Parts: sequence; structure tokens; C-alpha cells
Amino acid sequence: HDKMIASNLTEEAVIYETIEINTAADLFALAENCYVDTWSKNKSVVLKTDIDLKDVKDFQSIPVFSGIFDGEGHTISGFNHTGAGYVTGFFRHIESSGIVENLTLKGNLEADDEEECIGGLCGVNYGTIKNCTFQGTVKGRDTIGGLVGINESSGTVLNCTAKGRILGNYSTGGIAGINHGVINFCTNNAGINDNTEWVEEDDELGTGIFLSISVDEDETEIYSGV
Repeated sequence: HDKMIASNLTEEAVIYETIEINTAADLFALAENCYVDTWSKNKSVVLKTDIDLKDVKDFQSIPVFSGIFDGEGHTISGFNHTGAGYVTGFFRHIESSGIVENLTLKGNLEADDEEECIGGLCGVNYGTIKNCTFQGTVKGRDTIGGLVGINESSGTVLNCTAKGRILGNYSTGGIAGINHGVINFCTNNAGINDNTEWVEEDDELGTGIFLSISVDEDETEIYSGV
């Protein structure tokens, strides 16, 4: 069934095709369809139940989303991603027309290779994320966020929460790694870089920010990942 939504009184109403997600297989099919970047335009996706992805093989992410995804207060758990890490999240890209709302996501993301631009819910957000929670671990190297890797200038993150652990070397935050847009009424309850592993790794590689300090006229060289 379809529904009609008007963004304001001066614009023509947009008819959204409604798609219900009732099983993990439905969610997998959604991800497959969203490899075509225009497929989700004017589609309203409604999550009708809690879903566990732990036994779903080959589910990586929803590549590009430009419609409406309403979790209706349900939880998607077992989203575990380990592998190539350039722009990674449950949604890789949410486009400017995309809305993701009322969803709790539980999982763990640990990237290798580029290890850049990783968010639990979304890698790069141009759209709107509201009333969502991510709970778990997000680990990478550069631009790491509990909810969003990068929130772009058109992006809005509203009334969202991050819980768990967020680990990254540069541009790391509980809600967003880098923010160019709007973040309002959000709460971070996640530990951010709550161990020294990331600093030690950069010191060994010599890729951190070089600092030089003098103590009793003897110069001491150190590196810092911050």
C-alpha cells in the first residue's frame, strides 16, 4: 500500500510506496535493491518487528538510501561488520531526501584496510536521522562515530543516543566523527578511546602529531594521536 506525504502546503504531495520489513530476508532484499542508488526514492520502509542478523550471511550494509525508514521503535541486532572500512555503517550513505527514524541498532563494526569514515548507523549522512540509538562497538582509524562517520552540511541528527565503545585515531566522536550539519538533543553514553591502544599504535608507526618538549634542558620527543 502507498501513502501520500506533503513536505509543506506549497509543494505537491509525494506518493510513497510502502514496504514492510518482517524478516531478516526482507532486510537482506532491501539491502540488495539499494545497490541501485535511485531505488529507494519515494519508498517508505517500515520495520514491523525486531530482527536479529547474526545468522544472516553476507549482509554488509544498505549501500544508498533516499526514502523513509521507520523502525517503529523496533531493534535490529547482530549487525557485525569486519572488513574493508571506507564509508561503512548499517546505511553507507543516507541521501538528502532520506529519513531514518525510531530505530535501535545493536552490533559491532571493526574495519581494516582504509579504516575511514565509519558510523554505527551511517557512514555518510546527507539526510535526517532522528530518535535512533546505536549500541555496540565501532572501531577504525579516521572519522569514526557512534551514529555517523560524517554528518554533511545538509545532514540532521536529532534526539539520538550512542552506547558502547567508540575507538578511532582521528576525528572520533560518540555521535559523529565529523559534523558539518546539525546535531541536536543527542546523548553520548559510549566510551571514546577508553584505552591507550590507538596512541601506542600511532607512536610505533610515527604517524601521530610530532611534539617536542624540554625537561631540565634535555629535549624529549613524543608522538600523540590527538
